[in-house]
Amino acid sequence: MYKNLILITIVASLTIISQVFLKKGLKTIGEFKLAGLHDFGIIIKLLQNKFIVIGILIAIIGALFWLTVISKLDLTIAFPISSGIFFILLFLMSWIFLGESITFIKITGIAIILLGIYLIF
Repeated sequence: MYKNLILITIVASLTIISQVFLKKGLKTIGEFKLAGLHDFGIIIKLLQNKFIVIGILIAIIGALFWLTVISKLDLTIAFPISSGIFFILLFLMSWIFLGESITFIKITGIAIILLGIYLIF
């Protein structure tokens, strides 16, 4: 069962990493609008940006790991655990890399999430 928890943590980590790469790529390209998809210029810009491409590739790898997870666990177990781990990792990364504050309320929320993961697992 702990192998599944490790796989879920890998999926959450890859998701966060891919989002960071995508955001960094979009900072160089500028605002992206779905309505602009008919403009092939924006699609070419996206595909030429190394951060966007790396972010997409990491997301694909994460999706493959996710397929492994949901082939072994019920979705009603895998998804809540994944969401909780995602939130915890995001909290830690924001604190470490962005200098966001740690408050008693946030720590209490993390503790409740961990309790929920324990109860589901």
